[in-house]
Amino acid sequence: NSDLQKRLIPLFHYSLKANGILFLGSSESIGSSTDLFSMIDKKWKIFARRGTTTGLRQSARFPFPTDLAPPRAARIVSKSKDHMEELRLVETILEESGTSPCLIIDDECNVLYVHGRTGKFLETPEGKVSVNVLQMAREGLRAQLTTAIRQVISSNQEVTCRGLSVPQSSGECFLDLTVRPIPVRGSSMGKMIVIFDETPAPKKRQVEVARPAKQKKNKNHSIEQLELELQRTKEHLQATIEELEASNEEHRSTSEEFQSTNEELQSTNEELESSKEELQSLNEESATVNAELQARVDELTKSNDDIKNLLDSTSLATIFLDLELKINRYTPAAKKVIPLTPTDIGRPIGDLNTSLANSNLTELGNQVLDDLMMRQLAQKDENGTVYLVQVRPYRTVANVIDGVVITFDDITDRQRAEDALRESEQRFRMLFELANDSIVLIDAESLSFTEFNRRAHENLGYTRAEFSELGVPDIEAAKTREECVQHAQHIVKEKNDAFTTEHRRKTGELVAVKARVQHISIDERDFLLCTWQHIPE
Repeated sequence: NSDLQKRLIPLFHYSLKANGILFLGSSESIGSSTDLFSMIDKKWKIFARRGTTTGLRQSARFPFPTDLAPPRAARIVSKSKDHMEELRLVETILEESGTSPCLIIDDECNVLYVHGRTGKFLETPEGKVSVNVLQMAREGLRAQLTTAIRQVISSNQEVTCRGLSVPQSSGECFLDLTVRPIPVRGSSMGKMIVIFDETPAPKKRQVEVARPAKQKKNKNHSIEQLELELQRTKEHLQATIEELEASNEEHRSTSEEFQSTNEELQSTNEELESSKEELQSLNEESATVNAELQARVDELTKSNDDIKNLLDSTSLATIFLDLELKINRYTPAAKKVIPLTPTDIGRPIGDLNTSLANSNLTELGNQVLDDLMMRQLAQKDENGTVYLVQVRPYRTVANVIDGVVITFDDITDRQRAEDALRESEQRFRMLFELANDSIVLIDAESLSFTEFNRRAHENLGYTRAEFSELGVPDIEAAKTREECVQHAQHIVKEKNDAFTTEHRRKTGELVAVKARVQHISIDERDFLLCTWQHIPE
């Protein structure tokens, strides 16, 4: 408020060096202390210290630090106690010194202490009870008392008004009025003592010869009284004018403060409006982001549902491990290999028993994490079921390794089929090798021998290795290579053919044979299955 401002601004002025700079907040101002600081920047509230001593008087008394000050209740008691001690001291001094009737008042003209009989000079006003000395002053004393108090407040010097008269019921009472400042510790403006020093009435001159002289004397006395009252009225008017000017200056400063505050409020309004628009924009962005996040949540929920249904419905036993080879998730089919329960989530895979005969899943997992290469092996369980165990690294969408995936594929039926096929192949290979006819499988495009039995290469005198390097044109004696190619194309078109020809042995001898050729297709490739018998001579 303004009272604290009037105390703080001079204190700032006192604290700053010459030409020092004062920075204030956006809602603060220097108030009426324009004689202490000059404005540098109105918007940012930057002021420069003026080289004046006006503020030194008010800033000479410093308050105690808050942390060293006693509690509030103790301060009130201490203040009241100090005040009573001061009044007792003043009372003792006044009684012992025989001072005329007087009053002790504060800077707001409230009576604090009364000494002597002051009924001739003061009276209780009508209406609400007041201790203000200006309201209690009798007629003829109020104006001079007001002027004297104001002069003491402004100059802090003693003021005396002589020859005052106060109307009484028994006549007039003459007195000299003295207002003297009493400095009080801890206050910028101390108390004042108002002394009423009663004086005898002015002496009248003796009546001379004639009555007209007496009338002339009374007339001069009236003129003197009027001049005195006029002088007092001028002084009172001058004090009133000075007070009015000070009040106008305060009003002008207050108006400037209000204008500055209005500009600040307008600027704040604009900032609030801008902030409101920004908040609206942020709200719209937040709503959009929330909608996107909700869509992502719905999509993620659906994906989780799909993954759960996929894992529940798949027959492939799968276990997901983290980087420490602890179980994160598994499919229901994995329970056939490892007896898993929901409480096993987070347990190391090595702590669980498995029905597989010889498998160290922990070692396989560590190997995969070391070189990021897939491992696979076939293992049988206690029931004879064969599983193809595959251990591969778990990769995230960002291609980051975040664990291991182990799958157990039941390949029992496939293993049995492969074993049966292998046995059947061995049987057919044995029959193929032991056949009396020469049997050869020929590539229809290159006319090379891809498969042949023992009879085919032994009857022509070649070893298996030598015969595998030959083709139809090498053993066909009656046809050139072009004729062999044309004949092969004819067979592919007609599907089969039977004919008689001559084969050349390794020794160069020609042998007559009766051949039968059939076209077959394997993996969309054309082959010729040729069997022949030697014609006896």
